[in-house]
Parts: sequence; structure tokens; C-alpha cells
Amino acid sequence: MPAQSLIPPFAHRPLVIGRRGMVAAGHPLAALAGMRVLLEGGNAADAAAATAWTMAVVRPHASGLGGDAFSLIYWRREGKVAALNASGRAPMAATVEFFRRQGFGQIPERGVLASTVPGAVDGWLALAERHGTMPRQHLMAAAIELAEEGFGVSDRFAEDVAAHRDLLARQPEAAALFLPNGRALQRGERFRQPGLARVLRAVAEGGRDAFYRGPVAKAISAFCQREGGLLTDADFAAHVSDWVAPIESTYRGYRILEFPPNTQGMALLLAFNILEGFEPALLAADPAQWLHFCIEAKKLALADRDRYISDPARVEIPLAVLLSKTYAAERRAKIDPDKAAPEVESGDAWPKGEDTTYFAVADADGNLISHIQSIFVSFGAGVVAGETGILLNNRLKAFTFREGHANRLEPGKRTMHTLNPVLVFQGETPVLAVGSPGAEGQVQILIQILTAFLDGGADLQRVIEAPRWRNDVGVELLVESRMPRPVLAALTAKGHRVRRVGPWSQTMGGVQGIQVGAAAGFYYGGADPRREGYAIGW
Repeated sequence: MPAQSLIPPFAHRPLVIGRRGMVAAGHPLAALAGMRVLLEGGNAADAAAATAWTMAVVRPHASGLGGDAFSLIYWRREGKVAALNASGRAPMAATVEFFRRQGFGQIPERGVLASTVPGAVDGWLALAERHGTMPRQHLMAAAIELAEEGFGVSDRFAEDVAAHRDLLARQPEAAALFLPNGRALQRGERFRQPGLARVLRAVAEGGRDAFYRGPVAKAISAFCQREGGLLTDADFAAHVSDWVAPIESTYRGYRILEFPPNTQGMALLLAFNILEGFEPALLAADPAQWLHFCIEAKKLALADRDRYISDPARVEIPLAVLLSKTYAAERRAKIDPDKAAPEVESGDAWPKGEDTTYFAVADADGNLISHIQSIFVSFGAGVVAGETGILLNNRLKAFTFREGHANRLEPGKRTMHTLNPVLVFQGETPVLAVGSPGAEGQVQILIQILTAFLDGGADLQRVIEAPRWRNDVGVELLVESRMPRPVLAALTAKGHRVRRVGPWSQTMGGVQGIQVGAAAGFYYGGADPRREGYAIGW
């Protein structure tokens, strides 16, 4: 069966080509905001900040001001990649003992008790301050306008609101925002967020202090305290983002750069170290066998993620061993080429959030940014922080109470994040920026995208549109219905319990990416039709 059976012969969307700039984002209005900044003479950092602020407005249930962010930044003049960790920490009052005294056997999935300190705002500001050229007021202008004047509700947004109607109806502030007059937002309706617009204006005027030490922090913490939550003024004031070094490994001559812990970036690198020992020709000669190896390598990588990854400031993580080729060979030997493993040894598997957004930005100077942000599950804690209009995250839910576990809840600790932006290099030359929402699915999605792109040689948009699989638990394998039936039959014969889902399932993520075409000096942008992705090139 030829490799083309897994990768479509043509794409439904064009591969967007640009010479002086590219933005591939999870919403067309966000991509437009970033591109507008590039057209006005801004650089990749300016455009990334504008895109991020706008994403927080147009997809507030996935990536708002109440969430976290991670960026990989390649700055060509410096010739290196930096990683910006803008994830928040647990409130200082958040202890296992507190929750147990309240009668909880685990952290509640929704509500004010589930929130960590929002870290994204500091990250967006820090990115523009270090590398940008434009004032924050200008970079936030599109976001402010869209929050004040509103934007049209899309089919996808309307579906997401309707699917969470019961959750949103529990809180008056959330209901007033997303369920006007008692009904879910409708497609084509204008969605205004006046409270959020006031917060954005306050940050545009006062910067970081307005959010973390001034009126916004005080409003959120007062709301949380009133509602029985844990966040305080002191938690906000103590927050800071961190500039750290990326981690990397090699795959068939390419360098894959990932975000270090507290994210799951290590798992993707381990999976590729395992897959490097299998013959790449299998992708064309025996696609089912290749997919089987990908699925089993993913299981092993995520098992190690669950055991080891947490806040590196609090736990020792043996990254050198985990990312070594020797260790990968040991893990590879555990794969049965003819049988799906129903269980793989791991630590606790804590809940993972699905609703995230990813974007990539490139500019005329060759700078490249891979960025991801999230409030964890869709609509986060399901709670709007009073008149701020900000949906709080429920990231605290990712911690465990298990004694001795790397990701055990502690005050001021960062939890393990599934968010992992990626950059690919060939030597010192950037090749690709790519990422996807999907939580537990992120590593799985990126395995499929990168192997098809690096081993299969298909263009980025066709790779993005190829049918996908996802395996979260045991041998159950979700596959999009476009997957060739002979491949599914062969996977079933190996013990995978195949369950077909829709042809373009949102469960399979929402990939955006930018390919750097060195030969002609072009950028190639791809965006996923499964959600609301859009790429704009100049």
C-alpha cells in the first residue's frame, strides 16, 4: 500500500506562501492581527504578542487571560533558541491537607478551587519587552477593539458554548456572558466582552503591575476569596515568567527542539528517539506497521512522562538519561511488532485539558516563534472572575495527591503541562515551527505530523489534512473515518481496538505550522480545518 494512502494527494486549503512574513494561528482574526503588525513594520515578537492577545479574546474559552503560555523563540541575529515559560503556580494555600480537610479525595475539576495563578499575561508582555519594537498599547489594540466592539460567533464557538451550557449556567457571570437571555450564543451573533475590554485597557496602560499587583489582581483575588477560592493578592504579586533553555534530540539528521519540564516536551523527543530505530521506508511500504510502531512508541514515552515530569524547581528529573539514545533503545526493545500493548508501566495518569490554541509567527528577518497557550479544559474552571470577564483556568486539577509522586500538589509549585511548542532545525537552519492543542493527544498528533513531513516528504498542508489516529487509554484507537480500511484491518489484527470517529474530528487537535523554505527564501504556512486555524502570508 503506497504512502499516499495515508497522506491525501491534494489539500482542501492552499499551502500559503509568503516571503516577508507568516502567521499561522488558531483563529483567522488572530492571524490577521499578527499579520497587520508585520505589515506595519513590527517583527515576529510584536506579531506574536498581538496574535496572543487577540486569541485571548476570540477564543476565551481556550486561551484567555486566565491561562498559561509557552514560547520557543528563534532569534536569527542571536543564532539561538530561547524558551519562555509563562505558566502559573499553585496558590500558597493549596495543600493536599487543605483539600482533604474539605472532604475532597482529589482536586475539583471545576470552580474557583481548581485555579492556579494565570501566567500568560506576564509571558505575552515579557516576549514583546525582550524582542519587540512596538508599544504594548499598539500590540493590544486589535484585542481591545474586538472585546469592546465584538466579533461574529463562529459555528465552532457556538458549538463549544452549547456543549457547556449546563456548566456555564451554574454561575451568573458566566451565564450573562455566554448565555445571554438564557440561551447559548448563536452563530453570527456579535459577542462583546466589556469586562475583558476594561482589563485589557488597564494592562495596556499599566503593564504587568496592573494585572499582577494592581486592580486586576485585586479584583480576581477578591472574587476568589469571596467564592471560597485560594488565589490571593500575594499569589499574583509573586508570579514571574522564566526564560529557560530548550531541550532537544536528533531524528534522522534533524534537530527537534522542545520545551523542557514542566511541559511534556520530553515525551515527544523520547518517542522520536524510539522511532529512529525503525526503518522509515515502512511509512510507504507498510503504513499499518509504521503506525503500530508510532502508537507503541507513544505509549512508552507518555508512561515516562507520567512518572517523571513536574516542576524542575521542586523535583529532580533525569533528563540526560531519558533523552539518551541508549535509553531509547532499551524502551524500543519493549515493543512487540505484532501486538498492541494493553498497558504500559507508568506513574499516575492525571486528567489532561483539551482546549488550547497554538500559533507560529515568522518575519522578514528570519525570526521564528512557536507558541502555545491554554486555560486547560474548555472554559477552564467554568467560572468568570466577577466583572473582569476573565475565565479562570482549572490547571490545579493536573496535580495529584499521591505521596512521593513527582507531580504531587505543593504550594507555589508548577504542575506538569501537556503544552509543547516545537521547532525543527537542520543543523543551525530552522525548518519548521509546529504545534497543536489536544492535551494527551499533542504528542500523538505531532508524531504523525513530523514523521509524515520529515520521512514522507509531503507538503505541510497535506500533512496537516491527513487522517489521524489517537490512543489515550489501553488499546482503544480512535481513527478518523478517512483512514484507509486496509490499514485499519491490519491494526485491528495487531490488537488495537479501532473506533472510527468523524472525518475531521476536533478530538484530533488543530495543527498550525510554518515551514522555512531556505532555497527560495519563502515561508510556507499550514492551518488545520478541524478547528478554526488560518494562515496568512505576505
